[in-house]
Amino acid sequence: MKRWIPFGLALLLILAAMGFGIWRFSGSEWESLQRDLAARGETFDVAVLLGGPIPDERNFARSPVLLREIEGSKRPGWRSSLQLPFEGRPRFGGGAGNRTFDAGAWLDYLKREKLVTQPREDLTPAAAILEAMARELPELAELESELRTRPETRWPETTAEQMIARFSAGVLNRIADPLVVRGQAAIAVGDRDLALRSIESLFRLGRAAGAQGMLIGGLVRITLEKRTQLIIAELLAAGGLSEPQLQTLAELVRSGAMRTEDMESWLRLERAVIVTFVRGTKLRFGSTGLDPMQPAVLWLFKDRIAHDVSWTCQEFLDEVLVGERVDAARADRIAAEYDARIARPVLGIPARITGIFLPMYDSVFVSFTQTRATSALALMAIAIERHRLRAGSLPASLAELGADLASADVLDPVGGGAPHYRIEGEGYRLWFDGWNRRDDGGTEPPRGKRKEGDWIWEQRRE
Repeated sequence: MKRWIPFGLALLLILAAMGFGIWRFSGSEWESLQRDLAARGETFDVAVLLGGPIPDERNFARSPVLLREIEGSKRPGWRSSLQLPFEGRPRFGGGAGNRTFDAGAWLDYLKREKLVTQPREDLTPAAAILEAMARELPELAELESELRTRPETRWPETTAEQMIARFSAGVLNRIADPLVVRGQAAIAVGDRDLALRSIESLFRLGRAAGAQGMLIGGLVRITLEKRTQLIIAELLAAGGLSEPQLQTLAELVRSGAMRTEDMESWLRLERAVIVTFVRGTKLRFGSTGLDPMQPAVLWLFKDRIAHDVSWTCQEFLDEVLVGERVDAARADRIAAEYDARIARPVLGIPARITGIFLPMYDSVFVSFTQTRATSALALMAIAIERHRLRAGSLPASLAELGADLASADVLDPVGGGAPHYRIEGEGYRLWFDGWNRRDDGGTEPPRGKRKEGDWIWEQRRE
């Protein structure tokens, strides 16, 4: 037994030396990055990036309806009529594939979940949904009122730990469901103004999610904007919009759609929050639920993780966001280089541990850019519908739009070119070349492969 003692001590010394070497190696990378940041005059101060406080009476993040939803979502068994259970929920209508809103299925679902009681039998399913929502969802009216009277958002938490831990962006995503259902039902009964109001509220809710900063808020905003695009496509398919209503719809899209400055602010705050959190942990992981060994490993690699997070965010900020365009080729190159970095072993321990904190930035950029492209195509579709309203027919080419084309100001966020256009029966198809910068004839990307195919807007007409 005694002969194993020297061997054990030697092994411990070797492990300690390896740990010290990793720590010093990571620290030297971080020190190099700090010098670069000092030369840029940048800071990781989360409070500075968040900005100053907003009075509660104007701050949507402090609205009673939202605070109730956030607090309630943390209690087991809590039910909110603004958060529709996912299990058994029908699909939302609209969008590619000619999916339509199944009002009957939605009414059955709402009755089954006891979110709607005693719908009037003399009403169509869509009308019954709207009548029940107006009667039984007072929180929906409160939510919309707060979105309009509190136009700004500044989330009260200012520390990295608080920002990492909160999930209020997910709450915003879930409470959007009734707005989507109401918008689709309003289209089904021909209430164009109510549909426009739902679109406006969804855009406002998306901006509130994005204002919380970091990519989690950005991803929720992307999701909400995609849902809003579905309603816009269904609204245009139903027709019957007046010139003022089409103008209002165009203004909503222009004011609500994301821009590259949103992605830039998300990346800056993402970097500041994660780096501040990682470098300030000091093994304070008691409430995180992590395995006991993980805090030690994270602490050992904290400088390396902070370096990789900051390096990746800065590369995307410097190389990929170019004005109002996204350089897809550079994004692919950076993503490949990043994958190579985290796969490279450090003294036998993979640096892939950085994947605990880092989202797939290239995937986020593709989703962000595709959503921006779809909003641009929505503006073009609105311009085409204005032409149809005035001329009584679709334009043979986009050149016939004249002033409407100029006012749309629609360009591919990747290639910078104009969209392609093809008439299909009473409807039409618009598309950009997409991430691959190649015209694939208006072919949708295969499921789960957004870097392939074209980014399209398929506008049918009922």
